[in-house]
Amino acid sequence: MPIVKIDAQLSKNDLLQAAQQLSPTELSEFIQEILMLNAKKTAPSLNQKEANLLIEINQGIDPDLQQEYQQLIQKRDLETLSKTEYKKLLDLTDIIETYQAKLLENVAQLARLRQVPFSTLIKQLGIQPTSL
Repeated sequence: MPIVKIDAQLSKNDLLQAAQQLSPTELSEFIQEILMLNAKKTAPSLNQKEANLLIEINQGIDPDLQQEYQQLIQKRDLETLSKTEYKKLLDLTDIIETYQAKLLENVAQLARLRQVPFSTLIKQLGIQPTSL
């Protein structure tokens, strides 16, 4: 089991238990920092452009925003959505669609850099289709 030395020795499981205590926003930020660390560690095999694209591709949607969006979708499906909530749902839908478009744009750029088909890179990265 890998050990990380800080002021104390922590196993991977200890780190995971500590991460479980973070709020969704803090966890998202922590994941981004881990992804950046991973990109830096693999940087010798990646050029800077590839590393930056991978960081952006793996960024994900803010968990708080995703949760609010899902709650509004549920209310819409139950037909209990107020006019204000409907407006918020439209705004969040725009944000998510913009994020998804940017994600696909970044994947396409990375596919061009690596000179591989888009569909191959989607499979390699494990990107799954999502529905709004």
